[in-house]
Amino acid sequence: MNSSWFDLTDAARHGVAARVWIVLRQLEPVEEVGDFAEPGWLLEFQGVASAMFPASAARKAARLVYNDLNSGWPHRPWVQAGRFTSAGVILPERDLPTGRYLVLQQRFDGSPVSENWHLDQDLVLGLGLVRTSDEWIAPAEDSNVVARLIRDGRGRPVRLEILAEFLRDFLTARNSGLVITSYMSRSAVLDDASGISWQSGARRDVSNGHWEGFTRAVHPSGLPYGEKISVTRVFRTDTNDAGDAPTFNMFDDHVSSEHYERGHSGGPFFHVEGSLHRTEWFGPGKISVRVRGDREPLIGIAYRTSPDGASTSAEDLLKPPVRYLYFRPEVMREFLGRPSGSLSWFTRQTGQVEYRGQAVPFGVAENGLVNVVGSDIAELPASTQRIWLAHNVTPDGPVSAELLSAQMSTKPAATLAPEALLRDVLEKLDETWYRAFGTHLVKAPTGAEESIERACNRFQALNDHELSRLAKDLSRFFIERFDEACLKKIAPLPANARQDERRSLGLIEDILKSRNLNANSVSILRALNELRQDDSHIPASDRTRAVRQLGLNAGEPYPHRSARLITATLIALDQLTTELASLPAPAPCE
Repeated sequence: MNSSWFDLTDAARHGVAARVWIVLRQLEPVEEVGDFAEPGWLLEFQGVASAMFPASAARKAARLVYNDLNSGWPHRPWVQAGRFTSAGVILPERDLPTGRYLVLQQRFDGSPVSENWHLDQDLVLGLGLVRTSDEWIAPAEDSNVVARLIRDGRGRPVRLEILAEFLRDFLTARNSGLVITSYMSRSAVLDDASGISWQSGARRDVSNGHWEGFTRAVHPSGLPYGEKISVTRVFRTDTNDAGDAPTFNMFDDHVSSEHYERGHSGGPFFHVEGSLHRTEWFGPGKISVRVRGDREPLIGIAYRTSPDGASTSAEDLLKPPVRYLYFRPEVMREFLGRPSGSLSWFTRQTGQVEYRGQAVPFGVAENGLVNVVGSDIAELPASTQRIWLAHNVTPDGPVSAELLSAQMSTKPAATLAPEALLRDVLEKLDETWYRAFGTHLVKAPTGAEESIERACNRFQALNDHELSRLAKDLSRFFIERFDEACLKKIAPLPANARQDERRSLGLIEDILKSRNLNANSVSILRALNELRQDDSHIPASDRTRAVRQLGLNAGEPYPHRSARLITATLIALDQLTTELASLPAPAPCE
């Protein structure tokens, strides 16, 4: 093995503080092969110890080294000379500035429970984090993982790291920085050290620290080659006839001793080690959006506000006059596809999209574009505005009539969005069915209904293929939840009862016809089921008839066409409910 591996030139290129994930604490054997002191043994170890200090103490804190912060001093609260010191506090002793550990080590000495590492509570609460197992997530930011604890194969913590963006936000609010001290070593035991190009004790400067190299001859025991062990044995000579319940005087004539030296054979082998020592300063930034609530500068953010393509900066949109912005409807999917995104409706064409706790009213224009008041967008954080900006288009056509009526004329439209009625229509149908037959039509919830309902909205279908997917989601929310087992108990028996292959819609149709009720609503639901097949299979036939039954106008822009599909489904279910309500008396399912 030559000296390049021990030189650590690859590790010296980039410091710990220049990474996306900042290591706060690390005690990690990255690789270990063989048994110590035997040829072929090698070990690569990485250690990081860090602490937070006021920005004013940066120069003094930069003199700290790894052993200063990776000491055996406990991280728990402690009392000295009657003074209580909080967990993680670094007192200004031994010329150290006053600081604080952001990672607190908790030990359970004398217990089989593994030690644990915790993040500073100010950091956790300030950044709005929640610990789940060994990850800290930000629920308000799409549940992104912000910090993570890595354990070894035996469950012991070896590394805790945090995203640099979040760490800097916290440090900025505290007007503090983080001193990151690191120690990295590569060691091996070789038969022959002739490939090592430097002498033991070699040293060279690197960015923010230095490298050191050592070699020494060793015995197979690991002790320095040529050295002996000095052994002193002290013992008593009267233990054979000590009798019952013996007592011994440690200073009487029965105490004796002997001394000898023991040498070692074998070798020499060569223990070679290269180590990298660094101290880096990860300082505060200029703004703290999360902890201090600073507003990120809106530099470079401008929206198209004029039919000729002219733009207006986000800052100017906060000033009069009121302007409406136009967005492709795909922007709504950007938010709905994230954990913190949600959609609610005011009227048929107006609603509210919420993302990371901030709600924005919108309207859907006649041409399918989404309209929002410019100042409502300009008040959002810059990171959220960039999502809107990616879908901003030149104004085209009138602003949503229902949005204008609500915001400018203060006369909200007396209409309802079909998405807002999904659950109500299904519950009403189930209640009516129960009154008619004494059993429920809809199966008990399984837990998947909420995510399916979330997918049943007009913005999820903005082309023909996605329209088939929307039909599939509607079928899953309604038709697939019908209880076929109970339907077969109510439906009249087919000609061949042993081969009853009827599905839920066929069973409902037979039940309605056997009671002289109108079954036209079932044909609409069949058309929905037919359209859904195109999402999973190559179309086997022309869907023109199904499209016509559902009242879908090929010339209508999306997302209005998708809203019409939802509406057609709800109308069919409402008609079914109306027919069932006319039944004179219940016929319970046994």
